[in-house]
Amino acid sequence: MKTANIFHRLALATLAATLIMSLSLVLNSAANAQGRGGKRGPVNSEVRLNGAMTYWTQQLNLTSEQQTQFRSVLQVHFAKRDSLRGTLRGNRQAMQSQMASVRNTTHASLAQILTPDQQKNFVPLWNKRGGQMNGRNWNN
Repeated sequence: MKTANIFHRLALATLAATLIMSLSLVLNSAANAQGRGGKRGPVNSEVRLNGAMTYWTQQLNLTSEQQTQFRSVLQVHFAKRDSLRGTLRGNRQAMQSQMASVRNTTHASLAQILTPDQQKNFVPLWNKRGGQMNGRNWNN
């Protein structure tokens, strides 16, 4: 009887450990599927776009029309960046050059959407947010 009780407890402990490990794997897979493959892993482009739109809408008080225009420009921006990362992987100099060109084009396109007052706020925010790369600052 005691042997059966020990086996029963051992079976329950094994089942509990298996469930905990399975749950851990499921939760880890779900977290990765939501955009991050680790602390600094890849971010889903839609998550990245939504985050950028939330930031710019709040910081610049974008109108709904401006939001639509901003979203279109940023979608193209992220698509170009992702494409360059894929095609120029291993060629750091070419990637930096092309990324700078994409950033400059995006900056100019976004600035055209804004009112003069919004543009004054946009430049320092763009530089803070990551537009300041390799010592570049946009002052217009």
